[in-house]
Amino acid sequence: MPKMMTSRQQIFVANYLSGKSGVESARSAGYSVKSARSRAHEFLHEHPLTMAAIHEGQEKLRIDANYNAEQAMRELDKMIAFSQETKNATAYARGIELKAKLFGLLSEKRDDRGASFQINIVGVDSTPSQIKTEVLDG
Repeated sequence: MPKMMTSRQQIFVANYLSGKSGVESARSAGYSVKSARSRAHEFLHEHPLTMAAIHEGQEKLRIDANYNAEQAMRELDKMIAFSQETKNATAYARGIELKAKLFGLLSEKRDDRGASFQINIVGVDSTPSQIKTEVLDG
């Protein structure tokens, strides 16, 4: 494995850190429409150099923005309170979901066969059939 990223990989990382999706970042780095999805997956989940560069870049962004889990939790608490005041059940449920993710209580498992996914709630005293939820997009 090379010790340095290629220029295309560097462009991919820069674009990904700027907010583009993985596929958009791969296309911007010069990969074909046909290979962009597989390259994005490789760079985000399998390639140690690009994964490390993205992790370092995200950490630098968090430090520069002075944004951390504590700040995110305060904002989520405000969002949840506002959703309760306005009786917005959808926003309330989303706030609870995001808060649980921030605490590490939810993990998402992606099924690459389609648009289905599963959310597992960690640390709940229930049987798996009670906490397993599957959503299938038609």
